[in-house]
Amino acid sequence: MGLISGSVDQTSSPEAKIALFRSLFRGRDDVYPRRFESRKTGRSGYAPACANEWVRGVCEKPRIKCADCPNRRFLPVTDDVIRWHLSGSDAEGQPFVAGVYPLLLDSRGVASQQHGSNLSNSFGEAVNDIAPGYTVNMEFKRITTNPRQMGGVPCLRGLRIPVATVVALVAEGQTTEGILALYPDLEADDVREALLFAAEAVRERALPLAAGE
Repeated sequence: MGLISGSVDQTSSPEAKIALFRSLFRGRDDVYPRRFESRKTGRSGYAPACANEWVRGVCEKPRIKCADCPNRRFLPVTDDVIRWHLSGSDAEGQPFVAGVYPLLLDSRGVASQQHGSNLSNSFGEAVNDIAPGYTVNMEFKRITTNPRQMGGVPCLRGLRIPVATVVALVAEGQTTEGILALYPDLEADDVREALLFAAEAVRERALPLAAGE
């Protein structure tokens, strides 16, 4: 997938916003992990999205683990997948959260980290407009991770509100005031730090996070 050019704002098309999101959070396009949560045990996590999952006569879970299944057929990342992720539900109305596998396979089949030379220009400009004067390598005191909450994705201040949700709302044209109206537990600085964290995420391999509860 090529990098987008120009700026993206609230007047941009959904296609342009999705392209911006994909340029910021890049990884393998041939497969993606989907979050699951067991109704029986409450256990949650991520597993590769498979077209044959629970297909009668093909999928033999739980007798055969996915890693040992000869019928695995991974689903690729598409614009629809990103749209479902940003909206929170798939085409069938089921809860949907996608992850990303950041390691790409090169032509020799060896996993290697890929870096774009200019991934965050458009997004970085938006961050600079919202939070001028912030510098890189800052400590993110409002961003927390907890493996027992929301599958361990970065959230805000221990709340069950992922950073990605806030970033997606900004990409869809929501103002800070609008986001606070949707999530009364958030503060304006939470929105600012979520944007800064997303911008830093495409530049830094490791980010300092506050410890989760």
